[in-house]
Amino acid sequence: MKKLISAIVMMAMMVAAATFTSCEKDLEEIAADIDTGISSGDHGTSRNGVLKLTCTSNNPYTVTITNTSTDDSREYVLQGKETRSFTVSCDVTYSIYYSQNSGYLFYPTTGTRTQYVGCGSTYSISFPN
Repeated sequence: MKKLISAIVMMAMMVAAATFTSCEKDLEEIAADIDTGISSGDHGTSRNGVLKLTCTSNNPYTVTITNTSTDDSREYVLQGKETRSFTVSCDVTYSIYYSQNSGYLFYPTTGTRTQYVGCGSTYSISFPN
């Protein structure tokens, strides 16, 4: 019985540790969003634009969005068939690099797209094509 209680307490501690660790990462991502002007979510305003990225593959891809004016960049993972919107600074050209994370035989599928983002507008990009 002591072993069972000990195992339950240990499992609860591991769950609590994982929860606090993920909160720290969220705060780090928020701080990075503030620094780069790129954030996840559809919050387009007249002073921002939105990049709407769609992964058409069944496999996950790592996507790097780079502001070509400042070279600031953010990296995200999009799961297979996922669509995600990113609020970005407007009147800027962005480079979007994508690389397949898994599901490839020899080499991952990669590619780069370039998109100018105007204020108050949404731009949709699908990959890989």
